[in-house]
Amino acid sequence: MVTLLSRGFSLILILAVSLTAQETRGRVQGDVRDPSGAVVAGANVTLTNDNTGVNAVKSTNETGHYLFDMVEPGHYSVNVAAAGFKAFVQKNILVEVGGDVTISAAIQVGNSTDTVTVEASPVSVEFNTSTMSHNVDMRMADSLPVISRNPFMLVALDPAVVVRSTTQQEPFHFWAANQFDVGGSTYDANDVILDGSPNMTVAKAGYSPPQDAVQQTSVQQNAVDAEYGHSAGGIISVTTKPGTNDFHGSAYYMNRNPVMNAMADRTTLTANLTRQNTYGGTIGGPIRKNKLFTFFAYENIHLANPYGSRIETLPTDAERTGDFSKQLNTQGNLAVIYDPWTTQTNGSTVTRTPFAGNVIPASRIDPSAATVISALWKPNNPGDGVTGTNNSKNSLYDIYPYYNFMDRVDYNISDKLKFFARYSYLHTTETTSDYTGTGSTLRYFQGSVRNALSGSGDLVWMINPTTVFDVHTSYTSIQDSFDSPSTYLGSAGLAKLWPNNWYASYAATSPQIYYPNVNITQGGGSVFGSSITTYWQQTPQTPAVAAKVSKNIGRHYVRVGGEFRDEMVDAVRPIFPGVYTFDARDRKSVV
Repeated sequence: MVTLLSRGFSLILILAVSLTAQETRGRVQGDVRDPSGAVVAGANVTLTNDNTGVNAVKSTNETGHYLFDMVEPGHYSVNVAAAGFKAFVQKNILVEVGGDVTISAAIQVGNSTDTVTVEASPVSVEFNTSTMSHNVDMRMADSLPVISRNPFMLVALDPAVVVRSTTQQEPFHFWAANQFDVGGSTYDANDVILDGSPNMTVAKAGYSPPQDAVQQTSVQQNAVDAEYGHSAGGIISVTTKPGTNDFHGSAYYMNRNPVMNAMADRTTLTANLTRQNTYGGTIGGPIRKNKLFTFFAYENIHLANPYGSRIETLPTDAERTGDFSKQLNTQGNLAVIYDPWTTQTNGSTVTRTPFAGNVIPASRIDPSAATVISALWKPNNPGDGVTGTNNSKNSLYDIYPYYNFMDRVDYNISDKLKFFARYSYLHTTETTSDYTGTGSTLRYFQGSVRNALSGSGDLVWMINPTTVFDVHTSYTSIQDSFDSPSTYLGSAGLAKLWPNNWYASYAATSPQIYYPNVNITQGGGSVFGSSITTYWQQTPQTPAVAAKVSKNIGRHYVRVGGEFRDEMVDAVRPIFPGVYTFDARDRKSVV
């Protein structure tokens, strides 16, 4: 009975949460009055998008009020016309993400062919919502150095936002867009929105558009409106640019190179070794003026970050054959190798006999060990001190080749029907540089595949002057998985390492097969292969659909709707084929 009650309560919670749908478009509303202050009913109000020329027309109701809902962010003009009055035009109206702009007109008696035009931008005051929000217009952001090229990071310009990440903020790091505290401890618990669609795959964000394709970034600190859910209070939203009636485009290139980089730390004269090439462009314009528009963006980044140094101790040519006759210990004496097969036990004492000449006979070298040794690369320096340890010293880079593209289409089907759709994709592969120069599959490595796919569509239908219906659908998926094709060992490699095929059941279910982790603790210590013992395969996806009806009743506004999200997680954590540790006890005289 407890289980049934728990499931039923969970279902109720799910249904309750699903009755929310985020609206990132804005509203423009106001009153029309004559010189005496009396309301003017039946005045024609036209809202015009300055960039696309698309118009929407409403009439003031019996209270002299008008309202345009679901207005795409951008720059607009309002024109008010009524019989017996001069026309009134308010220009330079900026509608922001989730904004609610009030434009009230005091029209003057006169000829309707005369026009009173207000050029000054109206003061942006939110009269109709209690939500605290901050919007970043990209015209300002374009002049700021945003090295991550991640538009979601622009919410850090809000003083109420605390950035919890210090590195890995690029678009292909899917945690980055949700690692903010927004007016409190909301880290990893915000809702991330793209063009009004959920852009989340559980706690990770999904697709991040190129920065030059973004029209506006917004953060809402206390999203208390009933339509906002799926968060602990922080709503982070990005809106992409639509096409306009004129063709516009951009192109850019950025280069970071150690030769030109400033020092990372002038107190230690530490150089900044990061290498980065970033280029991209945008193009947008009309397919059919005043009707159909498109906007396309592309970005490519090749980033190489220093991953630290690899200091390892490798066998010399003689030691590869079993000859340790020149191997010295820290006291400068011969580092004696003892034969484990000569182990003798006398009470609590266990002793062994050294190999003759400190040479391991070829017949005694295990075939699996010989296979591992053949995969090792050669030292690149004599080593440290008399022991010759640390005779391989290299620098390692973490490399991210990345590309990103998106295309958005807006269609003004009629004065009552509008539609937009967007398709976006980014692709990234993380690799570590082959510091050995040999392509060895036993080298230290990290790697991943980080791809994101996003698509959305939205249809707005103005049923009558006071009723608007909107339906929105979207799909978001990411692939965030460990992957390093250049270091695959494969089943054939395991067969060379272990001919007895004991690993067959492991290989049959493992999507990737790498070298076992080899950890040598003696002589300075060296770790070969990846430093992790398990890896991850994550391909979450989130289809969603939302619908709502908005109704203007006198001076009241009612909105009813619901949203359904299906957060599907496909994730496994396979285990590497073992960790093999070798220490000094394996060759001591007494154990």
